[in-house]
Amino acid sequence: MKRLYSVSICREGVLGGSLRIEDHGLRYRTNKLTVSPMLRDLFLAFSDIREIRPRWWLIFPLITVEMRDGERYSFILFGQRAFFRALSELGQPSPNFP
Repeated sequence: MKRLYSVSICREGVLGGSLRIEDHGLRYRTNKLTVSPMLRDLFLAFSDIREIRPRWWLIFPLITVEMRDGERYSFILFGQRAFFRALSELGQPSPNFP
């Protein structure tokens, strides 16, 4: 199952990068040097994630990752079904799609 996705994070603008599903969390990486170092290599541990849900922004499919501390990260992600299927294979809860 594919575990690396091309995404754009919607934070400090829309920044292209990659989102990888790892054993213990999600890792977003971008090579853009004009953003904060935290966003260049952002790790979101599953133990710190409250919820991951699909939604829409204008015409773009998003996933929103809500952390236990209230922080939210939104990513433009095409192919959400495959993403949530890969999360399910790791035993992570994911929404039901119609």
